[in-house]
Amino acid sequence: MHCFCIMDCMSYTATITSKRQLTIPAELFKLGKFVKGQKVKMEWSEESLKVFCNNKSKEFLSEDVDIVDLAGTLKPKKNIGVDPLKAREYMEKHYKRV
Repeated sequence: MHCFCIMDCMSYTATITSKRQLTIPAELFKLGKFVKGQKVKMEWSEESLKVFCNNKSKEFLSEDVDIVDLAGTLKPKKNIGVDPLKAREYMEKHYKRV
């Protein structure tokens, strides 16, 4: 059994499922400000398993992160109700080609 250690070293117990999934306890989920679908960084050593949330993206990203691993982390805005043909006409009318 592994425990998580954050801030003042609070310990939490979690169960690993048959699919190797680890459920984050609700209180820890709130404290860590996790969101559903969020990517986390995990570090393993002989003594512990550390889980890092990427709420501070500059600190979370490091040189060993592959750009492919970032796929799906940014959600583009959707222009609901905008006609693509009208948008193209607007672009052609108001912007110059380079």
